[in-house]
Amino acid sequence: MRKNAYNSLNNSAKLIKIKNKVLQDIYGFELQFTPYIISHALLNRYLKNMGAELNANERLGIYLTNTLDIAPHSISDLLPMLKQEQEKSTKIKNETNILAVMGNPPYFNGKSLSQKGLIESEIFQHYKKGLNQKKINLDDIYIKFIRFAERKIEKSGKGIAGIITNNSYLDGETRIKMRQHLYDTFSDIYILNLHGNGRKDKSDKNIFDIMVGVSISFFVKNPDKNKQKKVFYFSTLDNKIFSRAEKLEFLQKTAFKDIKWKIIKPEETEDFEFIPKDSLGEKKYKTFFNLKDIFSVYKSAISTGRDDLVINYEASDLTRNIETAISGNFSNEFKEKYKIENSSGYKVVDRLRKETFEKKHICDISYRIFDRRKIYYRVGFTSRPADPIMKHFLSRKNIGLAVGDKGNIFIFETITDFHYLIGQKGTKAMPLYLYHRDEIANSQNKNPNWTKDFKRKYLSIINFKPSPEEILAYIYAVLHCPFYRKKYRNFFRVKIPSVPMTKDKEIFYQYANLGKRLIEAHLLKNLDDSDAKLECPQNLESFKIYKYEIDGGKLCLFCRDQNGGILPKIYFENCGKDIFNFEIAGYKPIEKYLKYRIKDAVLLEPEVLLHIQKMIVSIKTTVNIIKEIENLKEKYCIAL
Repeated sequence: MRKNAYNSLNNSAKLIKIKNKVLQDIYGFELQFTPYIISHALLNRYLKNMGAELNANERLGIYLTNTLDIAPHSISDLLPMLKQEQEKSTKIKNETNILAVMGNPPYFNGKSLSQKGLIESEIFQHYKKGLNQKKINLDDIYIKFIRFAERKIEKSGKGIAGIITNNSYLDGETRIKMRQHLYDTFSDIYILNLHGNGRKDKSDKNIFDIMVGVSISFFVKNPDKNKQKKVFYFSTLDNKIFSRAEKLEFLQKTAFKDIKWKIIKPEETEDFEFIPKDSLGEKKYKTFFNLKDIFSVYKSAISTGRDDLVINYEASDLTRNIETAISGNFSNEFKEKYKIENSSGYKVVDRLRKETFEKKHICDISYRIFDRRKIYYRVGFTSRPADPIMKHFLSRKNIGLAVGDKGNIFIFETITDFHYLIGQKGTKAMPLYLYHRDEIANSQNKNPNWTKDFKRKYLSIINFKPSPEEILAYIYAVLHCPFYRKKYRNFFRVKIPSVPMTKDKEIFYQYANLGKRLIEAHLLKNLDDSDAKLECPQNLESFKIYKYEIDGGKLCLFCRDQNGGILPKIYFENCGKDIFNFEIAGYKPIEKYLKYRIKDAVLLEPEVLLHIQKMIVSIKTTVNIIKEIENLKEKYCIAL
């Protein structure tokens, strides 16, 4: 009897302990009503099954509130339950010591209710301040949740936060200060990188039905100040775990202590990255020639600030706009549309008063990939004309390498726009030739745009003499090589790429010949247009595109004539979704080309259809050439 009474008393004490633990030490913040109700129901059922059912005057610590909204609010007495919910949750968020925080916050970019609140200001103070970036994007909701968790553990002086999030913060360019602050706050950080970025690698599957990569992060704060900080890292990709089933099985069956963590030292990387530093790859990469060490002259491309005024699809429309602007005889609507007002950086009104229109200043501009337009270009009138570069393309035969963010590159042969390649840092233009005037001979001469170091360290020591065009073609092929781009992407992600210049003649020309074909394809030259057969109405005159779709492996354009009448559909053969959605330099050329012309309701001539046809063939050709480059694997590393 005594033993049974003791067991009963012991069991009762155990249930009280479980109940008190749930009531006093577990808190949950949920913004949406349905999961708020479900979480209450599940916890109540758990306690009831354990025999520790709640009394009528007891409630769980799950609150209907926005986690990120930690400022006190004045809620009407007409909503007493909501007011009580807000007051209690705010006190917990601000005053209660928390030893463990876990969550799976939203990953998207957007404005939460914390906008301009305390969490937002702390992100600015700790994650943004001091970042030397033109555009600092730290508005992702998950970043605010990480800061909330960090704040709570900081306040407690010890604890752990476990969060599953978008993995962009591990090496994102604008997340440097964020990583540094997390590293300073916590003593141990564990990164379980589950990858699954469908935009980068379709064979590496995500554990969720989303496109962005995912990671589980554990942030541990140990009060022992003498403990050495460590960052532990595990990658499913590096360990050849690719499918969703394999990843879920790994998570379910692998104990935390059994994970083969790799210790990394973010302080040794330039951008404080929470991913391993590839020391072997870096050592090899440092032997390559940086493009800045190859091309003597390079500069950001043209940035007008008023593209609508000085750039147009047709020379006739551009002429009319410039002449109207110069005349000063225009409506308020024209003034507003074309930004005819002085700014701190560009006194357009003052310059228009002094300008005399001359047709010779209208020339071609490589505005976007495969999208050549007309620009009114005159130094002294066109804002930010980048003349040290562009003067080598005006009425001169030349070719250049355009370099954008993340090592994206493309070719051009006219003056070029700052946004030719997408990215925050804009497009760097590197001409192949520099022209100079020979006053004695009264002629224009050109010289390759090579640096002295490149000529001394490479051109003077190889036993063959490639032409400047062949060197550019070799560089173009290597920079498009899938092996190169995958292996060294972390090194050129935020900086201008470096290129392995082989000394082996045979290997050099294997790449150069493929690069030459790729350049021709990207300049829409020497293409077999029959590979994208065009079906369109006979005697087609000027028209506008208002919609497009992929229909059974064909690109279909829906068009109207200049009077608004519906025209028969226009088809391009062999343009399925794979070709239409193919990215060049992070850009979908066909889609962008059509979207611009639909948005601007451009009246087009039939020649545009031939241009679209060439774009389709160019992309198909690009796919095939890149496969050939990939078959060379890493031959460029032989005889560096």
